[in-house]
Amino acid sequence: MWFNKGAKARAKHANAQEPLLAMDIGSNKIRLIVGEVNDNGEVNVTYFDECPSDGVLNSSVSDIDKLSNKLSSLIESYEAETEQTFSQCVIGMSGIHIESINYSGEANVPTGKITEIDRNTAIDHAAMYKFSESQHLIHVVPQAYFTKRDNEVTNPIGMSSSYIKVNAHLITCNEDQENDLRAAFERLSSNISIDEVIYNGIAAADAVLSQEQKEIGVCLVDIGGGSTSVAVYDKGKLVMTFGLKLSGNSITQHVATKLNLPLRVAEFAKRTCGLAHPCLLEDGPEFYSVTPKGYSDPCLISVKELATNIGFELMDITRVVLNRVQGYYKETGQSLALGAGFVITGGVAKTVGIDLLIQATLKDDKVKTVVNIGKPRGVTYEGDEEEAAKLDSPEWATAIGLLRVAYSMEQDRQRRREAVDAYKSQSGTVAKTLSWIKAWLAKEF
Repeated sequence: MWFNKGAKARAKHANAQEPLLAMDIGSNKIRLIVGEVNDNGEVNVTYFDECPSDGVLNSSVSDIDKLSNKLSSLIESYEAETEQTFSQCVIGMSGIHIESINYSGEANVPTGKITEIDRNTAIDHAAMYKFSESQHLIHVVPQAYFTKRDNEVTNPIGMSSSYIKVNAHLITCNEDQENDLRAAFERLSSNISIDEVIYNGIAAADAVLSQEQKEIGVCLVDIGGGSTSVAVYDKGKLVMTFGLKLSGNSITQHVATKLNLPLRVAEFAKRTCGLAHPCLLEDGPEFYSVTPKGYSDPCLISVKELATNIGFELMDITRVVLNRVQGYYKETGQSLALGAGFVITGGVAKTVGIDLLIQATLKDDKVKTVVNIGKPRGVTYEGDEEEAAKLDSPEWATAIGLLRVAYSMEQDRQRRREAVDAYKSQSGTVAKTLSWIKAWLAKEF
């Protein structure tokens, strides 16, 4: 919610730096968040809101009209409360259509000293990898740079070399899925600009992971309603990303099927009284009595069966993620050192005991590691503490991370523009000097 109500708050908002707006469009919830990010990556949230999702299935658009109606509701509330026009935002993307690869690019260094232009040229060459026509490149994340001496460097600018190479992690999404999301906004207004499409996995990672965790290696697992997004870091480098269809809705479907419940009842029971494993049950009644909104009669649900079936699905998700991560060695011949273990975030991470269950599942598969729940870090807010406390939750990780990643991408674009301008200015000066010398020589000789 918009924290600072009234004219004073609106004036403060108007005089602040241009805020960033992000939409986290999930299968169960759509979240709008507005804030500012400083150079240290700290996020100051000034507005947030959410509504039930519609028109999205398994993190993909299933009905543009229904999705547009939900977006319209959020945007109208934002404009009414802040007296600001919603004209641009960044959006998150997730799902099984996310593809990635590690690739390299090279560039010659004509001056013998590496400039930003040289570095950017190498990055652009890495981005030229040919994905299938259905995929659209959304991220090129540099991992490491190499000079002619073949030594790895983190910042090559100013170093002496006739050559530069970059290893990068490339992430793509399905172009049709991206276009469908854009179309949902276009139905509302042709004046709304989508500045960036960002993979939810790296957004959630930037929201909850520290640089220290990335340095010693970590697997971020963002379990949302319609899909699971995974991002793996090794020695500070993003080396692996992928999406899974298995998700919170998979758990709901499994519970509904095994306990013979309507989906709405299964979802309500999972959210309100679900545990990750029966061993977490304390002495108490054997059945829950739940009455979801819209139901007049309560439903009796076995406490043990509910926890058992939630646990089964969580173990499935864990093992699929583990198999994919372990497959990295088979594909590359390089082992991953995950010193910081697994960090679980997203709405499903609120399930009581999920960290203990995942740790036990990994141990059963001969993987001894730590498992933690990831909550957004480096976030400030003001106003109503009860409302603002909602941000200190795994389910808001992606939305907050979208702001942080969007800021980083804008800073990178700005540096690229400045590098190009400096190069053009320098080239212009050299050209003028050569022209003057040529004219002088013609005149004198």
